[in-house]
Amino acid sequence: MMWVLLGAVLVILAAIGTMLASSLSKGVEEARASEAKKVASLSLIEGFKPAIVYEGAPANYGVAIDPGSSRFAIAIPGAKPRLYHFSQLVAAEVDRDGETITTTKGKIDTQGAAFGTLLAGPVGGLLAGAKTSSTSHSTTIITKLSLKLFVNDLHSPCFEILFGGGIAGSEPVNDAIRNLDDWYGRFRSIIADQQRQGPVGQKADVVQHDAPAPKPVQLGWAARTFGG
Repeated sequence: MMWVLLGAVLVILAAIGTMLASSLSKGVEEARASEAKKVASLSLIEGFKPAIVYEGAPANYGVAIDPGSSRFAIAIPGAKPRLYHFSQLVAAEVDRDGETITTTKGKIDTQGAAFGTLLAGPVGGLLAGAKTSSTSHSTTIITKLSLKLFVNDLHSPCFEILFGGGIAGSEPVNDAIRNLDDWYGRFRSIIADQQRQGPVGQKADVVQHDAPAPKPVQLGWAARTFGG
């Protein structure tokens, strides 16, 4: 009798495991399809030919730039992308765990240095985050690295684009820092160019939107880091 019950329990556990695996597989496939649709939406914008594209973290915003038309677009999961002219870019800033590290608000110094080494955490102690210490080492955890773009849009004036997180000094975080550094530099250059043009530069009308842009799903650090 005991062996019969044990066998029944094993069968039930196996069935549950199969259902969970199937559900997880379905969820992964749906997430991949959503990401592919998000990126593909950028190519559907009439007259917009992105030369540089960042697909974005899963279930989050992506971004693309078309220098030829002086426009950039924000890719949004499950919704149409938002399109803006360079003149509608108000400011760009880099955030680490919710703290602003560098920003273009106001007049900017176009000779400023890159911030990549600062973002890593230990350098200078300025950005020291949550640490677990022992007598031999300390580890800095970066939960979120992001680029915030402020635009001339009354409905959706700010988009936060995630680039990653994890243990400072790890290869995934270093890659995220380099990528974030590049994208901040691009938008910094756009703003500097608009400032140089001044009032005689080309100005586009404010893009009108019927409703605010949908907010992305807020994934935890583990999901963003390991793709869960």
